[in-house]
Amino acid sequence: MASDTAEFGLHRDIVLKGTVLAIDPSSGSYNRKTGQSHLGYALFTAGELVDSGIIEMDGKNKTIWERLRDLHDCLVRDFTPPDVLVIEKIRGSFAHDYLKFGAATVGIAIRAPVTLEMNISTWKSRAGFKSNTSST
Repeated sequence: MASDTAEFGLHRDIVLKGTVLAIDPSSGSYNRKTGQSHLGYALFTAGELVDSGIIEMDGKNKTIWERLRDLHDCLVRDFTPPDVLVIEKIRGSFAHDYLKFGAATVGIAIRAPVTLEMNISTWKSRAGFKSNTSST
């Protein structure tokens, strides 16, 4: 398996010139009290942040499989496939299986030509992306 840096280097041109959708499935996890799930996203065009926010999912009284199906439907409905999809790398014994399922659902729903799995906190600095604080 290639390192994050090597994988990113293979696709640097399309990342900096095309559209990139980054999804962070762990930005907010399922809350049993409220029944809400939250995923963070950021959309970049030619290296500039053009949109970001939270995808809120109502999962009250739903099984994990129903919530994943809803997530899939939301992503297909609300996002145009980008040139590159970046999904947070979720590994290790501390990563909950449902979080891994969510990351896999994102990858299946967003049919980008290039999908990169890497640490969200590090991929932006490698690309040299600029944050546009006026976008929400």
